[in-house]
Amino acid sequence: MANFKEYLAQELNKTTDEKVKTTRIIKESNDTSLDDVVKSLKPEIWTAREIKGVKFLFFGGKILNITELKKEIDKLYRQKGYAGYGFAKLSESDLVRYTKVKDIIIKCFSVEYGVELSPVTVANQLFTNELKEFAWKPEEY
Repeated sequence: MANFKEYLAQELNKTTDEKVKTTRIIKESNDTSLDDVVKSLKPEIWTAREIKGVKFLFFGGKILNITELKKEIDKLYRQKGYAGYGFAKLSESDLVRYTKVKDIIIKCFSVEYGVELSPVTVANQLFTNELKEFAWKPEEY
């Protein structure tokens, strides 16, 4: 083992892989509330649900509004000239399924305070971790 940081990263990835395997968004019935869903879930399982037309991600006793996250990603990427590129190309369903996105978002679940994560903060984390170092130039607006 090279160093302690690498060891911790490896252990987090192992834990992440075990708990957040494949995820799809399950649509709840119209009479189901957010509180009902939260009570029925195991906090250690990466779970996505659609409640009254809004998609949510649950993990570690916290909630992320995926529908709002997608709006914030689109807005941020458009402002930065990266509209339709990278993570901005992903649908709401893809945002809870893709391993690279999960690896970034799961860190937000562990460091963000409060029960509901900020879609703006998570969108900024995704943009910060976006691969942008190549010859392509973003669109000018």
